[in-house]
Amino acid sequence: MREWDAVLLLDVRELEGSALGRFELVVPAAGEAVVHADEGVPRGAVERIAEEVDAKLERPYEVLLVRTDGRRWSAGARKLRGDTVALPAGVPASSLEIVRPPGGGLEVTADGEPVEPALSPLFAEAVAELDGRARERFESFVVRADKVADGSWQLTIDPL
Repeated sequence: MREWDAVLLLDVRELEGSALGRFELVVPAAGEAVVHADEGVPRGAVERIAEEVDAKLERPYEVLLVRTDGRRWSAGARKLRGDTVALPAGVPASSLEIVRPPGGGLEVTADGEPVEPALSPLFAEAVAELDGRARERFESFVVRADKVADGSWQLTIDPL
């Protein structure tokens, strides 16, 4: 299986003095790209990167960028093939993952950290929606939702 649908070498001059070594973009079919990075990435750089990837790949897609030297970056882009789901606006995370293993139980993480959905109405509503969609297809599963815009999430459901 091919990991990337497009690979590019980019000059990202806006990040030349940054200590950032890698970051990710999720670019929806419509709307602004969502940045997953340890520090800020200028909006102009994000838009320019998306324009360059747009020339190679139809939206929606995700991009992993890794610095190769100073202002040069290697970018691997992959077409997003899951469904889009509406979750409550304001969910305080950029990714949610739910695991329902065989035999029951439910593990929930937000941005890679364990969360207890009952502690937040927004998380509880989002988890209920994702769990319901996944249970329509599988008894045990992993469901992942990545924010592509406030209220809009890219959904992937895999069986266990």
